[in-house]
Amino acid sequence: MKRVILGAVLGGIVSFSWMCISWGMLPWHHVGVSSFKNEDQVARVIRENTGKSGVYMLPYVALETLHRNVKEDVSIYKEQKKALKEYPLIFLQLNKNGVKDFSFLSSLASFLTQCVSVGFVAYLLTLLKLESSYLKRFCFCVIYGLSSAIFFQEPSWNWFGSSSAYTAIMIVDATITWALAGFVLAAIVKPRFKLRQML
Repeated sequence: MKRVILGAVLGGIVSFSWMCISWGMLPWHHVGVSSFKNEDQVARVIRENTGKSGVYMLPYVALETLHRNVKEDVSIYKEQKKALKEYPLIFLQLNKNGVKDFSFLSSLASFLTQCVSVGFVAYLLTLLKLESSYLKRFCFCVIYGLSSAIFFQEPSWNWFGSSSAYTAIMIVDATITWALAGFVLAAIVKPRFKLRQML
């Protein structure tokens, strides 16, 4: 358990450091991201038509209502179905307060979250076979990062219009993160179970 905790902390430091470099110094996260024609006008409309920070969707589909009362609310269902075809589909993550150049609390939350995530993978490494080498443990971390990135980025690309370039960069970024963390985890965390000879 000590090695798992140590791996989580050191791996978290490495992944957090890469995140700072990736998002703060490299320009690649702007690839595949487009700007609005009139940012001031769009910002004003968003402020006037939203309540608080959170996730918004246009057109809004009341899935709970539809699942519960499709037969009773046929007209609502038809209106929403029509809107899905005619309106642009927008999936918006909104922070109405804006973002500061540096926020200690946000940075701390990000670091702790990454330590916890790395800790879970560190625990998984202890479940591997005893003869697994450093390279195998490292590859495990990389494959985990790649597969999870593809899994979570696919819906945005496939359903919500995220560009292929932006999606690819997000996947590569996550894979690099886990590769760097994997260098640390593979060296610190080793399997704990002994092999049992088959009789």
